[in-house]
Amino acid sequence: MRTLAVLLVLSWTSAQSLWLETGLGYHENPSTSVYAIAPKFGLRLTVPLAESGPELFAALSWQRGLVVETGAWFTFAPAIGDPFGFLSYAGVGLSYVAGRVGLALRAALSYELNPGLDLALSFTFRPLLFPELAQAFDTALGVRIALD
Repeated sequence: MRTLAVLLVLSWTSAQSLWLETGLGYHENPSTSVYAIAPKFGLRLTVPLAESGPELFAALSWQRGLVVETGAWFTFAPAIGDPFGFLSYAGVGLSYVAGRVGLALRAALSYELNPGLDLALSFTFRPLLFPELAQAFDTALGVRIALD
């Protein structure tokens, strides 16, 4: 049933991409200021708002618990002197991490391996604001699959 729902959403949108990621996440314990390390496994769906404008993203990952992010980011097209095949991304959104709500500040870099398939490296910093101040961040390596 969930697969059918995902396929229906994907069929109504154009030029979207799916990111499959694995990496390490770090979560601060606010009372001790010690960071706990956890493996990260996640996926991200992006949908452009305009042909050369920002993209909306929604992400789910597992890092000692469910992590949910939503937001928008920009893709920076390569300039003439940039290496061929690379794209960079930066954006901001909201995150939910183990009962805490905060921001998600994200940067990523992808390299085209084949048309429609990119190798991707990403970093997300999460200042957590509620119910108490804390920090979390993760870095991940994965693939970006163009679904258009």
